[in-house]
Amino acid sequence: MKKEETRVATQLAVSVPISYRETTMKTIFSVLLIALFIASANAAVLHVGHGVMAPYSDVQPAINAASAGDTITIAPSAYPYGGFIVDRRLTIIGAGYDTTAGRATVVGAVTIVASRSTLASVWVKGAARCYGCWASGVMYLAGDTITVTDCLIENDAEYGVNNLAVGSIVNSGVRSALFRRCAFWMPNGPDGAGISLGYGAGGNCDAQVNACVFVRCDQGIIADDGAQLSVDHCVFDLTGASAYGVYGDGYFTITNSACIGRAITNSSWHNPRFSFCASAVEVPPGQGNILLNGGEFVNIIPNDPLHSDYHLSPGSPLINAGDPMSYNDRDGSRADIGIYGGQNPYRPLGIPIYPFILSLDLQPLNVPQNGVLEIMSTGRVGGN
Repeated sequence: MKKEETRVATQLAVSVPISYRETTMKTIFSVLLIALFIASANAAVLHVGHGVMAPYSDVQPAINAASAGDTITIAPSAYPYGGFIVDRRLTIIGAGYDTTAGRATVVGAVTIVASRSTLASVWVKGAARCYGCWASGVMYLAGDTITVTDCLIENDAEYGVNNLAVGSIVNSGVRSALFRRCAFWMPNGPDGAGISLGYGAGGNCDAQVNACVFVRCDQGIIADDGAQLSVDHCVFDLTGASAYGVYGDGYFTITNSACIGRAITNSSWHNPRFSFCASAVEVPPGQGNILLNGGEFVNIIPNDPLHSDYHLSPGSPLINAGDPMSYNDRDGSRADIGIYGGQNPYRPLGIPIYPFILSLDLQPLNVPQNGVLEIMSTGRVGGN
């Protein structure tokens, strides 16, 4: 889905004394912003932004002020926000990761320890690499039933150091983690892993990864110590890597997914189940699998998930090649292999389902008594 921006015109009749014009303009502006966000009867909505109208200028203070069940929105900004720790059940929503100046929500490293929390439409960016330890990530999940959706997780750690750089680490014992429509990127790679699942968990760890893309990782997903992993409609862009799309001694079920540049896996500890997948180098064992020969996707730009187009090219053998028992594509046809197949396809740039204002234009700036103020707003919202 392309980014969706809408301009809306609204006219307000202003009937106030001339001496109160400046105050009234500020009041109208405040009311317009507040009116765009309607809190439910049972939970509050807290707003974070770098503008003068936002109650909080960074995410952690808003989390500290929130109660379990609240929602926090993070406005787009030309400047990054700090990292944060989610220690109570929250829904945190940003404006996506558009590269246009001032239209992305960029945050530092994120740790989520509260179960049933959701993080959506943010660009998590950092340079996490530990020394003398096993791995370090820019995102840690340590609670159950956590959803990460429509996010870009970027680890800028220096390539070539002997400790693993990871996009997201799912801690031991975590159950029911869900990654949906996310991009995992190691721009200084190929290095590390997009997701590390269940290290030391002894099998008490599981995750679903749906409609995600992995770029410049050496390994897309590591699933260790008997962790249970389900992968559906993903693309592993591992050009130049030395490892595999999915690796480890966990229990894998992988469907409707493709691995570019490398084999999708060499793991055989627990008989991983592949069906209706596509892979370079070799066809994985299982039903309906395909060998990639190049040209299956519209436009893959090396090391650039922000501008690559992973739609299937006309005539691609991946069209209508997905599992016939899985959900059809939105047009009713048999599922495609890749991130745009099925009922919940990838959304480029993480366009959120929550509406965000990108700009407001007020005309005229000087409003006479009983005059008319026209407000043109540009907003962004995506579909499900």
